[in-house]
Amino acid sequence: GPLLANCDAKYGSFEALQAELQAYANAHVETSFEFLLMSTHFGNYEANREGFKGLFRKLSDEAWEKAIDIIKFITKRGGRMNFNQLPRFKRN
Repeated sequence: GPLLANCDAKYGSFEALQAELQAYANAHVETSFEFLLMSTHFGNYEANREGFKGLFRKLSDEAWEKAIDIIKFITKRGGRMNFNQLPRFKRN
């Protein structure tokens, strides 16, 4: 049968927002690594601050999960994740 002209997974104006979502996901990945680095700093034998180690590890895991959720959203809408996009959080 004939192909539908506008039948694809890219809903609405997703393509206009894709670069910003990629940057937002990359910002969460970068934040996750920063928190993970702080967690290892407080967990080493010199600092030995288990409470801070656990706090920053938890924050790292939360930022990582948010990044994964954003990446899933991007791919669900027919986009592709670009990890070379500069990471940024949008501030008002």
